[in-house]
Amino acid sequence: MTRFLYRRRAWITIGGALAYLIVCLVVILTLGVDRRPGTPVALNGEALPEQMWFAGTDRLVTVERTEARLTVVSWELPEGTPQRSRVELPTLDSGEPAAYAVAPNGRSVAWIEGGRIFVRDLEGGVETDALAHHLDEGQAGVVQQLALVMDRSSDRLVAAIIYENGDLQFWDYSNLENLGGSNMPPTWRFAYHDTDHLVVGSLAEKDVMVMPLHDLKDMAFKNYFWEFPGVTALCVVDGGVPVLGTERGNIFRPKANATWDTSPERLGVIHALAPGADGSVYAGGDFDGIYRLSHDLLEKEVVTSATPTRLLSVSDRFLAFSNGDFTGFVELNAERYLAPWVKSPGYWLAFILGFIGTLATLIGLTRAAPPTGGSTPPSSGETDDRDTQDAQVDSVHDDPPIAVSDIAPGGKIGRYEALAYLGQGGMGVVLRARDPQLDREVAIKIVSEKFSANDTAMARFKSEARAIAQLRHPNILTIHDIGQTGELIYLVTELLEGQTLEQRIKEGRSLAPADALKIVALVAVGLSAAHEKGIVHRDIKPGNIFLTRDQESKVKIFDFGLAQTVPVEPGDPATRPTVQHHTSPGHFIGTPGYSSPEQVRVRPLDERTDMFSLGCVLYELLTGDRPFIRETMADTAAAVLLFEPPSVTTVDESLPEALGGIVHRCLAKEPEDRFASMRELLAELVPLIRELDDSWQEPLISRDTDVDGSGDQDH
Repeated sequence: MTRFLYRRRAWITIGGALAYLIVCLVVILTLGVDRRPGTPVALNGEALPEQMWFAGTDRLVTVERTEARLTVVSWELPEGTPQRSRVELPTLDSGEPAAYAVAPNGRSVAWIEGGRIFVRDLEGGVETDALAHHLDEGQAGVVQQLALVMDRSSDRLVAAIIYENGDLQFWDYSNLENLGGSNMPPTWRFAYHDTDHLVVGSLAEKDVMVMPLHDLKDMAFKNYFWEFPGVTALCVVDGGVPVLGTERGNIFRPKANATWDTSPERLGVIHALAPGADGSVYAGGDFDGIYRLSHDLLEKEVVTSATPTRLLSVSDRFLAFSNGDFTGFVELNAERYLAPWVKSPGYWLAFILGFIGTLATLIGLTRAAPPTGGSTPPSSGETDDRDTQDAQVDSVHDDPPIAVSDIAPGGKIGRYEALAYLGQGGMGVVLRARDPQLDREVAIKIVSEKFSANDTAMARFKSEARAIAQLRHPNILTIHDIGQTGELIYLVTELLEGQTLEQRIKEGRSLAPADALKIVALVAVGLSAAHEKGIVHRDIKPGNIFLTRDQESKVKIFDFGLAQTVPVEPGDPATRPTVQHHTSPGHFIGTPGYSSPEQVRVRPLDERTDMFSLGCVLYELLTGDRPFIRETMADTAAAVLLFEPPSVTTVDESLPEALGGIVHRCLAKEPEDRFASMRELLAELVPLIRELDDSWQEPLISRDTDVDGSGDQDH
């Protein structure tokens, strides 16, 4: 067994050393690898673009105006020279369109001229004005803006039109269907749109409306208001959140409480914003460089040194921009280099010394005795439902000393074959093993050296293990065997499938009051059986209650490592003789926050100490709070002795009033003020459970236990 523990220590040391190396590597990659600002690549068009955006990752679409002609230019941005394609629109008779727009996918362009709307398929060259006769001539003459957007519910191209009177109309030009619209203030215009959102409103009036394009018939939208002046740029990030830039150089982002976060530094007049990945935003304007700001606007970095920027668009791979005399793009995250401190000899000397120190510390720590602290489930994994073994332990037998090969998977522990390491329990190491005689899997707890070296403790442990093995109760973990290998003792128990109540609580899945009472009732049934055999658990807590997948038992009490036998005599527990702790003065046995006042005071105790601990568990399940846990052990002990927690019905007014009295009585400071027995507690709980869940048919009481005098239950 000792050699097995040394093998574990070696793996812990190796694992710790690898963890140190991984942490150092992460530090280098996150802090030591920096990016140089990207070098712009020029896009040589015939004129500076009026609009630009990415249709996909590598395709940039721009709109240029030369005299009375509009030209749509598409740029493919692979590695190497950008590939350019252009489509000129027909010469405009009026010299200038009333409004024009290009689809987000870059495949269609629409414009309004002379009261008619024209749509051109940029790939097929087909031009149509089929929608024109559906536009009232009077209205068409006062069209203010046109946008082509995609209705995500049907992937169809839609024309969005704003008229001078504020009307907003959506038209599916493919089938001439009017998709409806909205009446807006006359001063509102399109402020921004991308493949997923359309923003209308007035930056001057400090009011915009964000409309998701997932379903235009639904017309879902959300309004945003602000008080700060001088908004000059807008974009949408994070699935519908607007980000605003101002002439003073601030960038604002709304918070949940209708207030706005702002960037801590002013950049200069901001002319263009574009959304990036993970909620980041890119900003350009009358200042040197284009900046990327983090989701919270607190961190910024220079992406390129281009100055100043009027138009800006970002894809997953590229950033494109245009200013007064230059249009170009940069590839994001393209240039990386090691920071100077990574290359310095001092850093590597510190790294080597840190590695040696970490290795030495791990070796020193793992030479210490294995921990014997808090309890974990003695078993987990799949159960074998074949032949069951009698829980009676007939003898404590000795086997030859264990060798390292015996502990390895397939090795032997007595007659059992070791399969896997499960964890560390309150008394020692827990293994998964197979019993070849009965062809089933079991859990084996190998008692720690510190525990087994105490002759008095081991004698008491063997005696109490035999007593627990006599219980044969569905709500108590079954003990199959006790064996000895050399100087170490092992305990063989059934193998459970499920999770502890503590794990269930930590998952954050709340329990209905009826379910909480059912669990506590089943624990009380198991404890009642143990108490009738003279066994007091002394460490009832969520970590020692196992929720199984076995529909017959459902709840198992385990880890009787701190259990103690008391004389079994009829009558009121208050009149029976109690048993003194077997512990040093000033040290109590149990778990702080769940131990009873008599345990904390190291006074004689009986089965009513488990009543207090079970009351703590019940309080925690009903309220989500542990009534006595504090920051230090001393404060926790003082709370157990002096603090009266608020009633569960005060914390949760929906709980039955009678339940407050039950919990209060379980948590009484004096044993004589608590329920005299688990049977008495069950007599109060059972009617409440039936009141909360009238469909409950769970048989609470075993054949040997009767709460309400009706004998065996056939629910």
